[in-house]
Amino acid sequence: MRPAAASERDVWSPDPDPLVAALERSMTALGTTYLYHVHRDLHRVLGLPSLPADLIRSTYHVETLAKASQAEARRRALERAQRLFQERLAGYAPGDVPPEAYRDLVRVITEEWYGRGKLETRAQQRAVASYIVGLVQGGYALRVRPEVMLERYTGLLGERHAARIEFARARAAEHVRFLDDQTRHAILQTIYAWEEDRRQPIDLARALADRFGVLNRDWRRVALTETARNRSAGFIAALPEGALVEWSAARDACDKCRALHGRRFTVVHPGPGDPKLDVWVGKNPIGRRDPVEHAAIPLHPHCRCRWILVTHAGTPTDRGAEADPDFEEKLQALIAAASK
Repeated sequence: MRPAAASERDVWSPDPDPLVAALERSMTALGTTYLYHVHRDLHRVLGLPSLPADLIRSTYHVETLAKASQAEARRRALERAQRLFQERLAGYAPGDVPPEAYRDLVRVITEEWYGRGKLETRAQQRAVASYIVGLVQGGYALRVRPEVMLERYTGLLGERHAARIEFARARAAEHVRFLDDQTRHAILQTIYAWEEDRRQPIDLARALADRFGVLNRDWRRVALTETARNRSAGFIAALPEGALVEWSAARDACDKCRALHGRRFTVVHPGPGDPKLDVWVGKNPIGRRDPVEHAAIPLHPHCRCRWILVTHAGTPTDRGAEADPDFEEKLQALIAAASK
């Protein structure tokens, strides 16, 4: 087995840029909280043994999670799932539970948390926030309250930016829909294998923990990749035609990203331009035989490389490091608003 690349080992580490780290954390929490609540409700309805706290921490990579709502509607939803499952089990001997009983149970629980979490809407807000952070770090002057931008970007940013944001929103929605589909599939495959093998409840509890751990790690990759994609798009979109940018490899970059470190590209609008020399909003390496020759950020899942603007004097300058304190405060407010 080949050793894991540095970027693979550090998928859970925060980005060195506090604003980017906050964006990553916000998008990660969206999927992690959904998975945790589905996992917990499944345990309750199936009557599975509780898992050690350290196993929960290693599965979700957080010390604490948002507490489940204790509202009456929340309680009724869980009772409905339990009642449905018990009704389905009536007349069946242990070990002879029909697959459709589990399928209905999983559907009720996942639909409850997908809807309650407003996953699509919240994922879209996070995508907008990432793009706007890139815009501001690229030099765009943000003159309105940031939370307004989440809803009124079409009128405030103009059609060109609005069209790009719409694609970011669409990608975010598709990612959470896929998470929901994959979660149901993973749960049912795990339960079916356990039922056929007639093992003990603790075995199912451990198997589910393993599957949820994989789902959570996969979602973390999505969160990092989409944050990088949207922030990079906003950064490039903020720069004028002909601006020169330089590839800055992340500290735990893979070999391909390291090979690009220091290479310079010209910004073209709207694109495409020469893939070896230019960069434009929407440029990506997907489907390319040699992604390095069609360099774009992110180059691969959970790529954390970034663009640095090169001044006319030919020296790199990191606009993010030179951001006006007022802009920094507004960006923090924007991320906070998108994280609700």
